Amino acid sequence: NNEDVIVVKPKTYMNLSGLAVKEISDFYHIDIKDILVVYDDKDIPFAALRLREKGNPGSHNGMKNITELLQSTDFYRIRVGIGTPMENQDMVDFVLSKFSSEELKVLDSSFNDVASSCDLFVKNDFNMAMNKYNFRKK
Repeated sequence: NNEDVIVVKPKTYMNLSGLAVKEISDFYHIDIKDILVVYDDKDIPFAALRLREKGNPGSHNGMKNITELLQSTDFYRIRVGIGTPMENQDMVDFVLSKFSSEELKVLDSSFNDVASSCDLFVKNDFNMAMNKYNFRKK
């Protein structure tokens, strides 16, 4: 649709993701409402998606850094669930562990939904993405 889109994978540590987002948004003069952050989240079930127009960063340190440096929570986000670690598993080890082949198959479908959601965001139809892909508890 002749839209300019910048896709960024920060090379900062996850906890400092805001440094990259802030620098890019300042350099390109990107309005806060034109920012979409896609990130992993331990607070929702594995491979589930949670799409929001704005909100607090929850327990995610990278999102805390982004909201702190942007001085706003009014940007779009797509959370991809990674589930929770086993009872005695360290959180860092859990987050950095490799996915099994079965988990990768499940994630493949979720990543397709993330890509479709990003496309709808660019087309200014994020509400449709939220209605179609948001995880709902049963």
